[in-house]
Amino acid sequence: MRPLHQPRRILCGIPTAISYDMVKAGDCYGSVYELLDAQEFLTILENDKAHLDAHIQKFARAIRAMHRIEVDPARFPPAKAGSLAAIQMLSPDRIETMKRTALNYVDGGMEPLCF
Repeated sequence: MRPLHQPRRILCGIPTAISYDMVKAGDCYGSVYELLDAQEFLTILENDKAHLDAHIQKFARAIRAMHRIEVDPARFPPAKAGSLAAIQMLSPDRIETMKRTALNYVDGGMEPLCF
């Protein structure tokens, strides 16, 4: 499989799992990523409470570093306009499903997004 879009991200210093493919199961779509030998950030925090401040500081440094990255808009065109246009083409029911899914994710659960 050939990685999709990663070389540009890697060159910009953005840590990312390599995505290889898009898949469809029923009415749901998803991405296939490389398998990482890693832990979720929340798991690290829960299992190493003695170093909680150090983990949070490391995370904050990484996020600040990613936000400081400047990229050429010709290589990374802004996606906001295209995303908003795509959302406007969805039915109100699909938009409500997306909102519920986003809220479920924020609340700590995950469920597939189907549209």
